[in-house]
Amino acid sequence: MFFSHLGKKNGAPTAKTSDVKRKVTKVKTRKPVVASSVSKSPSPSKTAPPPAAQTKPSTPRKSRRKTPNIYQLSKSSLSEVDTEESEREVSSSLSTPGLYELVPRDIVATNFGSAELATSIEITNASASGNLSMTEVYEPVSSDTALSDRAKLTALSCDFAEEYALIKPKIPGEFEPVREILSIMEMTALHFVDKTASEEIKHPVMDDCIMRRFRRAYEGGDLEGMKTSIKEFDQVVKQQRSEGAILANLKQLTAVPQDLAYFLLNQVYSRIVSPESKSLRDYKAFSNNVYGELMPPFMSTVFQKTDLQPSSVFVDLGSGVGNCTLQAALEVGCESWGCEVMTNASSLAEKQKIELYSRAKMFGIKTGDVHLVASSFVHNDEVHSALTRADVLLVNNYAFDGTLNAHLLDMFLDLKEGCKIVSLKSFVPVGHVISEHNIESPVNILKVQKLDFYSGSVSWTAAGGTYYISTVDRSAIKAFLQKGGY
Repeated sequence: MFFSHLGKKNGAPTAKTSDVKRKVTKVKTRKPVVASSVSKSPSPSKTAPPPAAQTKPSTPRKSRRKTPNIYQLSKSSLSEVDTEESEREVSSSLSTPGLYELVPRDIVATNFGSAELATSIEITNASASGNLSMTEVYEPVSSDTALSDRAKLTALSCDFAEEYALIKPKIPGEFEPVREILSIMEMTALHFVDKTASEEIKHPVMDDCIMRRFRRAYEGGDLEGMKTSIKEFDQVVKQQRSEGAILANLKQLTAVPQDLAYFLLNQVYSRIVSPESKSLRDYKAFSNNVYGELMPPFMSTVFQKTDLQPSSVFVDLGSGVGNCTLQAALEVGCESWGCEVMTNASSLAEKQKIELYSRAKMFGIKTGDVHLVASSFVHNDEVHSALTRADVLLVNNYAFDGTLNAHLLDMFLDLKEGCKIVSLKSFVPVGHVISEHNIESPVNILKVQKLDFYSGSVSWTAAGGTYYISTVDRSAIKAFLQKGGY
């Protein structure tokens, strides 16, 4: 929970997010059954420039403030060809420094391809934000079509289909069904099908392919052409699933590709949180309950820096709507805990959890277990039990007062050796030295590292800033006690 001003809600992450891979060594992220060129990850570099500053989105209506789409990395146009220059811009601006070896894991969902899997999926349809009606926000793709025009897109893992309205937003930044359809097509081509099917969906140089025909139909207001392209895509998916190609490619993945993880998180957020964004502003400013969000690229960096693994336990105290908790479970596959005292935020977190489980199943992906506690973490037995096993603890203490920070320090005494605490404010005072006067202070068990985050890492400011990773290390206090004869 942080001080935040809620900004713009945009469309789903685009094709170019596929260039943004977590820097993983010795871990396969995709090796297609037929050819590995379809989604070959770029080689990680040792250093990378900070992300480019985000420009402030325009707001056509002064009376409305839109929720930020925290998962949008870049917003592509619906143009025929994506240029190499734009690919380089996205790749360079969002890559993060450092090497990270993620232990391989099985990401395939249980009962892949079965009717049981299909019946277990329950999803939420996208809607207009705030109290606006669909007619206020959207318009038909052409003058001879209607807002009621729909098409179904089949899931990759089973015989389940999601219905999409074939419409376009009148207000910039609203959810765009067409953009999401294109993103699903691209994710499929990059990670789930063989080379022939991949090029049929999206040709490497955008020669005639399903995505190009769909874009042309959309830009020309050709509703039937759009529906035809969707049917062609569905046929490819069903054939690849029946032939076992999708399952085979999933089995070769040892981690959820980062672009796919961000896309899934965005699908969930845009359907659950964005329409209810007003409720998140009803917090008292400068209190312990002020709301703000950490962006996924920043959290991916946190996972790297703390060496979060599938076998780890991640705990987020002050987890808000659950974004970080869900990201850890999806991207890393670990056991993930979140605790949030504010009713509005914790309710949305539970809904996001349910939505993520279903949408991950649609792609045939298994997540880590998510546990959400809707109460204060102070004197909470369930939270205390999780903390004793935690490997990484996230504490959004940017707006916490001294009393709450002091209580957190007391809670840290029960953390295991080596646990890493990520915070926006340091729990260790500058220049702190162990002495006889502070020998009982909890900060004596912490070894702190100061790090910088880049522009676009948090929701409440476009500027960069500082964060801290404190490691539980009792060696210094033990040495002091032994030296003093205690």
